[in-house]
Amino acid sequence: MINKRRAYLGFVLVVLSLLGLLLRLYAATDNFWLDEIFTYFLALGQVHSVADVFTRIRVEHQPLVTLTLYLLGDQPNWLWYRLTSVITGTGVLVFMAWTGYRRMRIWALTATVAVAAISYPLIVYSSEARGYAPATLFSLAAFVFIDAYWRRRNQALLPCFWLATAIAVLYHPTAVCIYLSLGLWSLVHEWRFGGGGRRVVRELALCHAVPLVFLACLYFAVMRQWVSVGGDILPLFRVIGDTMAAVLGLPMQEEYRLAALFLGGALITSSLLILAKLVRSDIWVFYFSALLLTPATMLGIDNRPYVYVRYFVVLFPFFYLMIGEAMDAVASRFKTARVAAVGLCVLMLIGQALATADFLRVGRGGYLEAVTYMAANTPWPNVKVGGDHDFRNGLPIYFYSRYMPKNRSMVYLRRDAWPPEGPDWLLIHNTCSEEFIPKQFVKASGGTYRLEKSYPVLGLSGVGWHLYRNDSKFF
Repeated sequence: MINKRRAYLGFVLVVLSLLGLLLRLYAATDNFWLDEIFTYFLALGQVHSVADVFTRIRVEHQPLVTLTLYLLGDQPNWLWYRLTSVITGTGVLVFMAWTGYRRMRIWALTATVAVAAISYPLIVYSSEARGYAPATLFSLAAFVFIDAYWRRRNQALLPCFWLATAIAVLYHPTAVCIYLSLGLWSLVHEWRFGGGGRRVVRELALCHAVPLVFLACLYFAVMRQWVSVGGDILPLFRVIGDTMAAVLGLPMQEEYRLAALFLGGALITSSLLILAKLVRSDIWVFYFSALLLTPATMLGIDNRPYVYVRYFVVLFPFFYLMIGEAMDAVASRFKTARVAAVGLCVLMLIGQALATADFLRVGRGGYLEAVTYMAANTPWPNVKVGGDHDFRNGLPIYFYSRYMPKNRSMVYLRRDAWPPEGPDWLLIHNTCSEEFIPKQFVKASGGTYRLEKSYPVLGLSGVGWHLYRNDSKFF
């Protein structure tokens, strides 16, 4: 019977992993967008050796992502830059199953991995050339290795824990929230294990001295020198509300934020109480720290004005694991709670599926399509483009102009370099964090510009473009 259950679980997990891989791979074929393009130009313009990744760049970036793009070189198909995220994003599902196998029954583990497989935010950040997916995978690996060390006390597992922690943070600094939470959990776990204060201090030093030294060196030698490239400044309440909505599968709209905050807070609180009082497991300390204490502390210390949903995405698999473990504990003890547990799973699956479907339909913006359209609908070979934001519009034009036909060229004109008659095309942009309805006509230097095409953006990543044609030049 046990072998049959394991075979069934293995089959289900393979199916879910394949589903997750296909969704992430399909999403990765979408347009390369602004943040990825910025890293592309960093890697190919400022990096001339591996050491430059850590010593030459003075703006915020994700070192191992920058290093990957540098090693891959200039690839005409940007899917190559995203493969690391696609592979590790799928690997997250495997590590979630590994993490939850000893903590929950098959139905709960299946539901947990299923939600993660189609999770809209996890698919978004597992299909971009950024560090969130690999940081999440190696954070889960660090969890697995330290948990295995506590069960076996085999010191050969500790270098694996150290390495996983280092790689996770090098892929994205937000992974430090998971490491610090593992540290707090270590303290509680070792104290409960007993053996006196000396033994606790010795074990803590054995597990955490190496990663703490590494993180200190990384911060003071490298990350402390970085400056932010900026972005939209959003109210913290909105960001937290959207984060809760994203992880639960609710729409990220103003009318849903309070509901998302209430439901998310209720689920976290009840899950922590269930794990602490009903399961009597000290893992609640880790979840409390990872989902609440450490993010709040980091926000208080950093005090940066630029905070986005993606800064919390490394925590999402742990949220799903916590909910799955708590649901399993309640459903196994109280038959009346099983309907509620199943209902919650179904609602989250439906919500994530709908959000993912919308994302796959709309995408991150139609940059390549926009460039192709402007080239095809300009009667002269040299296409001149202007915009309302030189950085957000100019960088993608510079990147995508190389995909134009050989008999065409495209140049982006900064606002202070427009000719008297104006550019041929005007780009008005909107970020994924704002609702935007383009005007039919825009008056700017050179005359009146008529709306020709719109390429919208949805959700968590991307920049929308709205193409305006210079009436005075075409008519």
